[in-house]
Amino acid sequence: MLGAMRNFVKATKLIDRIPKIEQKLDLLLWETPDIPRDFFPKLIESARQMGWLESAKQHKPMTADGEPCPWYTYPMLHFLGTRHLGGLRVFEYGSGNSTLWWSRKATSVVSVEHDRAWFEMISRKTPDNVAYVYRELVPGGDYSTEVTRHQGAPFDVVVIDGRDRVNCARATMNLKARPSAIIWDNSERERYQEGYDLLTNSGYRRIDFDGFGPVNGRPWRTSVFYTPDNCLKI
Repeated sequence: MLGAMRNFVKATKLIDRIPKIEQKLDLLLWETPDIPRDFFPKLIESARQMGWLESAKQHKPMTADGEPCPWYTYPMLHFLGTRHLGGLRVFEYGSGNSTLWWSRKATSVVSVEHDRAWFEMISRKTPDNVAYVYRELVPGGDYSTEVTRHQGAPFDVVVIDGRDRVNCARATMNLKARPSAIIWDNSERERYQEGYDLLTNSGYRRIDFDGFGPVNGRPWRTSVFYTPDNCLKI
């Protein structure tokens, strides 16, 4: 199956010209006669429905309808799609299409970004319920501790999907009122193990959502660390 997916990803390099993709897939079928002839057409349709084709075309995470979405795995996005997110206060480490997506779902979003050019571009798109902050990236500095500057009301969800992630987890654990759910993207990366251990040793449980996601042609992992009585009803 992974070999078939790699062939599929290679074929979709011609994403802007769908007929040529289909011709390429026909060639792949000749090269891989053990794969059923309806496999690739079904795969294309599934990729279209998930939004993968649109994401590959635009080179950024998008839904099938062309709306921005987070760069999480599709299993994670599907799970969030089954939850009631209205009324939540969200803090994000790392920004982009996820910020715009959360702004449509949650009551309020605070997002911190370290890249000045990216910050200025996304700033032009953020709605009124987003507090968007630029912080210079210094390990253990203002970027990672930004969450502690917004303690007027507790955050329900903290998303760790930017830089200096272990220090971001440390700052989150230093909040007077900790979030009941922490979403950690790319959580298959072993270099963040200290952060994972910090959260689980602080009483959080963990559930992993492995799979493919927008843009990429390889699988990865997005995890949720959660308390027993959490806002996502896990």
